[in-house]
Amino acid sequence: MKRLWVLRFFLLGFVLIGVGRAWAQDEGLIFEVARVDTTDFPVIRLNLFTADSRSVPLSDLSRLSMRENGVPVEFTLNTVPVGADLVFVVDTNELILGEDDAGVSRWQKVKASIGRFATRFMNPNGLDKVSIVVPDGDGEGGMFLVQDETDPTAVVAAVEAYVPVPLETVPVADMMQLAMAHLVAREGNGRFHALLLFSDASQLHTQLEYETITAQAQAARIAVFPAILGAQASSQAVENARRLATATRGFHVFMPQPEEADAIYLVWQRQANQPQIQYRTLRAHGGQYTVTLNLGQVRAMTEFEVTILPPELLLEVEEVLYRRGAMPDAPVDALEPKSVDVPLLVSWPDGRPRRLTDVVFSVNGRLQPPPLSFEPDETGRILLPWNMTALGEGSYELRVEVVDELGLVANSDPVTVRLLEERPLPPTPTPIPTSAPTVTIPSELPLTELQILWLLGSVALASIFLLVVRWQRRRDVAHITEWVETAIADVPPHPEEGVAPLGAQSGLVGWLERVDDASAHSFLRLPGADVTIGRDAGVADLVFADRTVSPLHARIRWDNGRYWLYDEGSSNGTYLNFVRLGLAPQALNDLDHIGIGRLAFRFHLRPDEEE
Repeated sequence: MKRLWVLRFFLLGFVLIGVGRAWAQDEGLIFEVARVDTTDFPVIRLNLFTADSRSVPLSDLSRLSMRENGVPVEFTLNTVPVGADLVFVVDTNELILGEDDAGVSRWQKVKASIGRFATRFMNPNGLDKVSIVVPDGDGEGGMFLVQDETDPTAVVAAVEAYVPVPLETVPVADMMQLAMAHLVAREGNGRFHALLLFSDASQLHTQLEYETITAQAQAARIAVFPAILGAQASSQAVENARRLATATRGFHVFMPQPEEADAIYLVWQRQANQPQIQYRTLRAHGGQYTVTLNLGQVRAMTEFEVTILPPELLLEVEEVLYRRGAMPDAPVDALEPKSVDVPLLVSWPDGRPRRLTDVVFSVNGRLQPPPLSFEPDETGRILLPWNMTALGEGSYELRVEVVDELGLVANSDPVTVRLLEERPLPPTPTPIPTSAPTVTIPSELPLTELQILWLLGSVALASIFLLVVRWQRRRDVAHITEWVETAIADVPPHPEEGVAPLGAQSGLVGWLERVDDASAHSFLRLPGADVTIGRDAGVADLVFADRTVSPLHARIRWDNGRYWLYDEGSSNGTYLNFVRLGLAPQALNDLDHIGIGRLAFRFHLRPDEEE
């Protein structure tokens, strides 16, 4: 037989694995502890596996009793879903597509049977793991059509999509080996392991090495269930199926119709739900535990070790906290916050969270109010209230001690927190005028020689700057005064009363004659009816580069038959006949004197044709 050495290797492995199993057997009855759960210690849970010679679980456990370390204990008994590991193996021989009756092929019956299991018996919450083994593409070995599928819909879809290829020689031994190895990898998880072989079974005695297969299944606690295909089951087929099933705690069925396999599926469904014992241990500490179960004359025993460690604590608080006041003179008891919640992270190094019976929180040795609940939240944290109302600036040491329901005590590492106060600064007071006090200069100033030299140099530079500014201002005033005095001597007499001003005559244009500087003596014709005068060429029509002239200094405008002089807000003023203009414009007459800063002009009216 192909791969015989692989079968022998797995057989030896199964025998070694089965040595440590805690179970009892009496006249074909299996009664054992499948799983021990100490997560919620001191509450302990034990899952039970029971099976008769056909893998049917026991339904009556009313006579069950239990002892822990030789002492009887009370317990409760419930049924919990755990799921099962299941494999279908399909023998696709040359008759697999043959029609037995009513035009229905054997493959259609296999497909319908697997569909019935998936939709009616398979756990809908994904606890059952289902695999299907069929011949590979070359017909030389097996392959998985689906592997460890937990979705019933996916199982149905896989068999609906598969089209078998009839084979004269089907590698049933290799397919069984693949299925067995897959279940062996899950041995020890406390779940029910089963294999269902769809075959006409007539040639199994020539295809399988019975002793090897059955020994392998017994060692790994794999129940084999043959389902005989065809319209009739020959005596050879029944004997082949019986030998395979009886030796592995399974049973065979003749399946002319898909529903005939439901008896197998019902056993699988019951085995996927295990009895569970729950009790509270009499010992409040770790160590070695021995539990003995008695069911009539049948006894099962299991041993396990429990390691119990106190919880670990971590205070999660910032090293610096601030208390703030709304007023500059806010007292300590008015600062905010008045209290904070300090997170305490509780972890369990032994992996067994337990109820806390006491939580003691202290700051500098003074006890703080207890938390609202000793039960950690979903992140494993407890909020510890810290009252700060009467606390001022300073360092404070925080400590926590907890006690769990087993009496184990745990202490946190001390954490030092510094409290700081923050208040707004007081407003700057308005100074009250007072007489200048007499300054007494000490005989010895605390200044270095370099500082004294720097101070004297600064004073000297400031004095020179002020003298230059004052001299410049006096020079400007002297120039303007000189111009005014000089120009007054050249003032022509005013027109006699009753004589109309020359400017009122039509056909005349305005001219400006520069009279303050002989070198700049010239005549300027007004270039338009609205002429601006200043230092900035961007805004002035007549530009004079003199610093006493503002960027836009004055304006001469023709309006209502005569010329008018305006001041445009100049800093040094605009003068008409040595009188500074205000906000109102003044009319210009021939030979009027105009002052622009320190510049002097005489206004002329001439006929338009005269150049």
